[in-house]
Amino acid sequence: MNRQQIRACVLSLLLVVLIFTNSIIAFAATKKPVKLEIVTYPKTVSYTVGDELVTRGLSLRVTYDDSSSKVISNGYTTSYNFSSAGNRTVTINYSENSVSLKTSYQVTVYSKPALETENVEINPDSYFELPVNITGNCGFMGIDINISYDADVLTPMSVNKGALITDGLFDDSIATAAAGAFDVIWSGSSEIVDDGQLCTIKFYCNKNAVIGKTSVSVSTKKYV
Repeated sequence: MNRQQIRACVLSLLLVVLIFTNSIIAFAATKKPVKLEIVTYPKTVSYTVGDELVTRGLSLRVTYDDSSSKVISNGYTTSYNFSSAGNRTVTINYSENSVSLKTSYQVTVYSKPALETENVEINPDSYFELPVNITGNCGFMGIDINISYDADVLTPMSVNKGALITDGLFDDSIATAAAGAFDVIWSGSSEIVDDGQLCTIKFYCNKNAVIGKTSVSVSTKKYV
């Protein structure tokens, strides 16, 4: 066998090896996912109406038709409806190589807690205290409350913790907020699950206030 024949034979073998290798790669790339299952569930499984889904802590196992598998924590989509209270299903969708799989888990959606104040009779050039209570509480470890008031009539003086708040960080922005509104923020180390008094706001009714009706609006910006 001369050199040209040897060279041709070697080139032929290399071509066969190359084609075989490419075939293996092509075959490996076409494996299909056949099963999707939850490995670890999200840390958040309780919500209030209108909340956004939080999937922190969720991991999934994708199993393929060659019995191999992998664990993922992203690359999936979710669908859910938290528009009303009750037990709700969160559906997880995963697609790969033209195959779509889904799995699901259950969460509980509660009605939003309500913040309430009381009707208080006040007089010009006097101080009064306004309790802020929560009802329909479904549990939280932090809250951001916005207080709006008529600055021509009232001046906020201080905020004191209510009976429900026994630990954690409690703060308000009376000193730094623009007249007419301020925030009250609490972040705790233990969950509040009862109804009751969150805080009491002390107001001064301005000396030159016209006798009549005024209002204080209390709304929740965020629960944690």
